[in-house]
Amino acid sequence: MSTRSDGPTYESWLWSGRVECRAQWVDVSTYLVDRLAECLGIELGSSLVTVVADGFACRVRGGFATGGMLQLEWYGGLGMERIRGRSHVSASLFLFSQGRRLSIAGQQRSRLGLVFVPGRDGGWWSSEGWQDDVRGEYDDADP
Repeated sequence: MSTRSDGPTYESWLWSGRVECRAQWVDVSTYLVDRLAECLGIELGSSLVTVVADGFACRVRGGFATGGMLQLEWYGGLGMERIRGRSHVSASLFLFSQGRRLSIAGQQRSRLGLVFVPGRDGGWWSSEGWQDDVRGEYDDADP
């Protein structure tokens, strides 16, 4: 687990695009998952960190089902890529109840879109709201 005091180092690597090895990407992804868990107020775990040329992707999952009989769970993906020379960090989260993916009325496959925004005193997660996964990009999202 990363600590908040590690943030300046991880965010420096992230925003500058100067990550030099897989171990640093794993550290950055762990930091971002921890910040996301803090933002959501839930325990999150991550796995399958995939490193690409200028970024990474990983799976995230809520620690356990909550809500008694509702059995609510979060599952999704988090990643970073360089777009036009700038780092773009985003996450897509899916809500499940009793093992079934939930959708917002009028949407076939809903996802909660989030972006990590840079700031002088550290970045923060910002919600882009519920969005329809129209391309089916996340059809394999299962708890």
